[in-house]
Amino acid sequence: MTAELVFAPEAELDIAEAYAWYERRRAGLGEEFMSALDACIESIRRQPQMCSLVHESYRRGLVRRFPYAVFYEYAETTVTVYAVFHTSRDPNKWRQSTSVIAILRHHDRASCFPQVELGTKEHDVHFAVVCPHD
Repeated sequence: MTAELVFAPEAELDIAEAYAWYERRRAGLGEEFMSALDACIESIRRQPQMCSLVHESYRRGLVRRFPYAVFYEYAETTVTVYAVFHTSRDPNKWRQSTSVIAILRHHDRASCFPQVELGTKEHDVHFAVVCPHD
C-alpha cells in the first residue's frame, strides 16, 4: 500500500529553491534534481518505515546523486514531508524548525504564530512560536 503524501509549505519552498539553484547552474539540472527527488519520495511512499528515525518521530531519506535529505514523519497511512534539506547545512537548524512544527501541531493553529528571525549569514535562521494562551 502506498502512503498518502502531504508536503509542508516549508518543504515546497525548499524544493523550489533547490530546483532554481540547480537550473541556474545548468539548464536541465533542476529537472534532474526533481527526478531524483521524486524517486526518493516515491520510495518513501512505498516503504515509509525503511528510513531510520533521526530525531523524535522524524525520518530521513537521502536523494541519490544530489546532497539533499528528505525529512518526514509517517503516521498511520500518511507521509508528511517537512523539509528537503541540503546535507551540508547545520542539522540543528532543521531540528529547530521541527520543534516549531511539533509545537504548532499541539496547539490551536489559529492562535499560535511562528516567527522567523533571519540572522546575518545566508542560512542563519532562528525560529520561535508565540502562543497567547500559553
